[in-house]
Amino acid sequence: MEHILLIYASMSGNTEKMAFAIAEGLRGDQVNVTVKDIFEIRDEVETLNLSQYDALLIGTYTWMDGDVPDEFLTFYDDLPLWDLTGQKGAVFGSYDSTYGNDGAAIELFIDALKEAGAEIIINPLKIELTPHANELKECRSYGKKIALLLKSILTA
Repeated sequence: MEHILLIYASMSGNTEKMAFAIAEGLRGDQVNVTVKDIFEIRDEVETLNLSQYDALLIGTYTWMDGDVPDEFLTFYDDLPLWDLTGQKGAVFGSYDSTYGNDGAAIELFIDALKEAGAEIIINPLKIELTPHANELKECRSYGKKIALLLKSILTA
């Protein structure tokens, strides 16, 4: 069975809602997913054993003008230092266009995953502000797509 680590940061609860809906979609396709708020593992970042997971999903909101949230900075800074060769990855998150950005932190995390050697298996999912019912459905669908992609990649 595929095993995914999903780490997220959420100030207003928007990205958290996305994370749990994506996890629901993954679990519906029989994927084992561990969901962690960055605050739960902030002190463990240096000791995370990412090799035990088939994929790493990162959920982030974009702070102000396009910045990575403060609570995610250590993780973000360390990410390119890890060897994620062969690891699969995806990034999702929320943003607020009134600050003049379209989810720039999401793109920053994609670049960091690639720099670490991870393969991005799906385009990012970006939702502006609070995800509503139809967007939460899209999140569950996103999780299902990731599950199907992982199954086809890992059994190829």
